[in-house]
Amino acid sequence: MSKIKNLMVSFTGDYIPYISVSFPTLPKNSKIKDATISLKVASVVKNENAQLQVNFRNADKTIGYDNIDVIKNFEINSSLVINITDELQHALDNGWDSFVLELVATNVTSVIFVQDTTKTYYDVKYISKCEYQNNSANHEIDLHSAGNGKVNLNTGILNIVHNDIITDNNVLPLSISHVYNSAGANLPEGIENHYGTGWKLNLEQYLVRKTDENSTVDQFVYYDEQGNEQIITEKYYYLDTDKKKVFVDRNDTRVFISQDGELKINLGTEYKTLETLAETSTGFKLVT
Repeated sequence: MSKIKNLMVSFTGDYIPYISVSFPTLPKNSKIKDATISLKVASVVKNENAQLQVNFRNADKTIGYDNIDVIKNFEINSSLVINITDELQHALDNGWDSFVLELVATNVTSVIFVQDTTKTYYDVKYISKCEYQNNSANHEIDLHSAGNGKVNLNTGILNIVHNDIITDNNVLPLSISHVYNSAGANLPEGIENHYGTGWKLNLEQYLVRKTDENSTVDQFVYYDEQGNEQIITEKYYYLDTDKKKVFVDRNDTRVFISQDGELKINLGTEYKTLETLAETSTGFKLVT
């Protein structure tokens, strides 16, 4: 979620109103999987055959994309969902820190969108660069007694797994392997082994808290048995009346710690207890 501004817009003369959106904190070189802006209409003054053409622009409104969506059916209490996946990826790749949605109106006088983050919000699903590389298509190679190899078709990185010991004991199955990664063993900072360049054991798995002073979310890096990195993000949410998860920023001014030590959010009419969820964008969950 991120901040959305200018939710009350009017159309007068040649003036083109806009909705301003600040970027969420995303890892560098992220791959956007899906990005949408959801707007709920609080009031609207329009005539017959009304429509809104949506343009995507940088903060200065000098470059961007025209006509990414045309909205024709919008009434009071209706929800508008605008997909900006490709446009947001372009903005992220080019170093934008915010963007605007221009609304070019036909037969519309004014529109006011609900200023409630549960009704009007900006939602982004993304995968970090390392996860994108780790989970892209692989070409498998049979190396016979030397083991099994995989070449990542996106990065060209070669992985080889050579099995040393495998037991099929149903009580305590055990597998020990030497793992090679042509990009390096990829161990956490400060940790070294002595198996040769690019080699590690599959038993060498680590979970490290990621430190970023500019980040508003808690993140961990899981180094798996093959040396791949998985970014685990801790998210905060509460359940609405329909038992659906509503995610919130931990730095939201409505969030507080109650006297009994629980993390809660003040929704104005009620207090909700916040739960946490730590997982990667591919579904790997951190369980404590």
